[in-house]
Amino acid sequence: SSGINAEYGANFLTQLIGEPTRGSNVLDVILTNRPDYFVKTHVEATASVSDYRTVTGILGFNMTFSLPSVRKTPDRWSFEGVSYHRADMSKMRELLSEIDWDYLWDLCRDVVRHHHSIHTPSNPHNPTGNLLYCSSES
Repeated sequence: SSGINAEYGANFLTQLIGEPTRGSNVLDVILTNRPDYFVKTHVEATASVSDYRTVTGILGFNMTFSLPSVRKTPDRWSFEGVSYHRADMSKMRELLSEIDWDYLWDLCRDVVRHHHSIHTPSNPHNPTGNLLYCSSES
């Protein structure tokens, strides 16, 4: 079970059901990359003689109306927080074309290499730490 949950996390998913859904096993799950959208999850016994339990997930919104008490203000930089169809793409292209991308790439590469050299132990089969697959210019 913990191996499966780790796999969910590695794929940016959260499993919201934590109690058994059949016998002592969690067979029915709710997987989401937005757990904050869920107000409540619930597992309940069914009315039949089956040992399955019903899984319910309640979202804080629906397609016909929103619940102001549970709705959050979207992050300004999220896709929900901006209106791309009204963006001035010409101005964005102009400003982005003025950026020295080579300088930024070099800066980013140097920062990553610096932290790599501090926090990554050397390979005993390659004690110099040289990247065998890169040229000396990269």
